[in-house]
Amino acid sequence: MKIATWNIRGLLEESKLKTLERDLIRYNLDILAVQETHIRGTDKKLIGNQYTFYHTGPTNHSHHGVGIIVRNQYIGNFKVISEKICKLDIELENKDKITVIAAYAPTLDKSTKDPSLADKFYSDLQNSVNSIPNRNQIFIGIDSNAQLGTGKENIYSEHVGNFGKGHLNANGERLGQFLTSNNFIATNTFFNHKIKHRVTWEHPNKNPNYIDRKSGLPRRNPIRNQIDFILTQSKFKPLIQDSRSYSGTETESDHKLVICKCKELKPYLIYKDNKAKQEKLNLSNFQNKEIKLKYQENLKSKLDNKDITQTKWSDITQILKTVNCQ
Repeated sequence: MKIATWNIRGLLEESKLKTLERDLIRYNLDILAVQETHIRGTDKKLIGNQYTFYHTGPTNHSHHGVGIIVRNQYIGNFKVISEKICKLDIELENKDKITVIAAYAPTLDKSTKDPSLADKFYSDLQNSVNSIPNRNQIFIGIDSNAQLGTGKENIYSEHVGNFGKGHLNANGERLGQFLTSNNFIATNTFFNHKIKHRVTWEHPNKNPNYIDRKSGLPRRNPIRNQIDFILTQSKFKPLIQDSRSYSGTETESDHKLVICKCKELKPYLIYKDNKAKQEKLNLSNFQNKEIKLKYQENLKSKLDNKDITQTKWSDITQILKTVNCQ
């Protein structure tokens, strides 16, 4: 399964929807969380004959807007959390369920000028996560406008891998705290790819005369950052096969498409396999006095040959379970 996120920078034009459809098919995507759709209100529409697009945004202006695009074969229950957050509960063919969240966080400038904007965003995001059943696997496709850096350099090493880019900033601290509180990981920081496959945003101004703040010399390359992430619970990390950005898309945006490749999603089976399998004993047989007496005799015979003080309890319990009642 391929789950992706992308700040699409507008989906108002029908021509761009058709271009996006070609990218969906080309990259064989199953689910795509999108940000900055610029579409007003809440609705759903078909994209070609393979995908359904659920989206929401403000009713009085065309800023922001988020949505989730999913293959028609998946049954989805769409819910609006805010103008910047929505979620889709999806039932897979094997009856397991996953929840996908699309989120668009305030920029660093806005969060710095008015911290209440970031407070509200992460409060809404947390409430959304809290409402999801524990057995669901959760994927959050987020344009975080935050830099997490690498796990080597910050306090979130269990949740941020060694292959991020940049340095932890104020928005990154908020995101890192969210990851820690929910035991999530930023999947696209855990795989060793080239820098061009780690960065997710490139400054539109590619002027080579831009002066680098550290060296004081003109930059040879445009400003690039890793600010778009696909998040999921740490316990499902073994399911993640790869997670990186792609720049060969036909749809225009200053953000890159980020794709997370997963093994077949079976959250319930993973949950069961992580628990010790316990053998059930038919204790009702001991209602029969003859069986009970025979069991006691056979058990005594087995234990008489053992030095109880030198025998492991696990060995004793194994004897208790395997003694023949016949």
